[in-house]
Amino acid sequence: MTTPRLLSLLVLGMTATIGAVAAESEGQDRALLTLEGRVIAVERVGGAGEPAWVETLIERGGGAAVRLRIAPVEVLDAADFRVEPGQTLQARVFSDEEPFGAQRVRNRSTGRSLQLRCLHGEPLWNPSEPSRGLSPGGPRRGAPGGARHRGGR
Repeated sequence: MTTPRLLSLLVLGMTATIGAVAAESEGQDRALLTLEGRVIAVERVGGAGEPAWVETLIERGGGAAVRLRIAPVEVLDAADFRVEPGQTLQARVFSDEEPFGAQRVRNRSTGRSLQLRCLHGEPLWNPSEPSRGLSPGGPRRGAPGGARHRGGR
């Protein structure tokens, strides 16, 4: 093979590899983990012009504690969802967020559960009006307008 031909194949191969990696990372779904544990602390965080959020510290088996960011206070108030120390929570969370961001949370002590964000991490509430609560269809309990009912009937 000639040098210019070899060089063009090398550049073409590198370009294809870079494009494949970029496409893979852009289209890749976020990893979800399921956490469960006893709530040892509940905090309201935020301020200075930003909405206050509810964060919890959950003690998992073996004494390890994990911080979980649930949702803005106003969203949880509108859904009448409460979390208190001593209760047991189960949450599906995004593994790439610190603290872990809740996609769905279930208070095992009260039996209440809420879906807070879609599988891609978008909130099911209007960020500019969190006091209006979750949008139609979330909390998800087979509500119309869910994933199975996109578009017309």
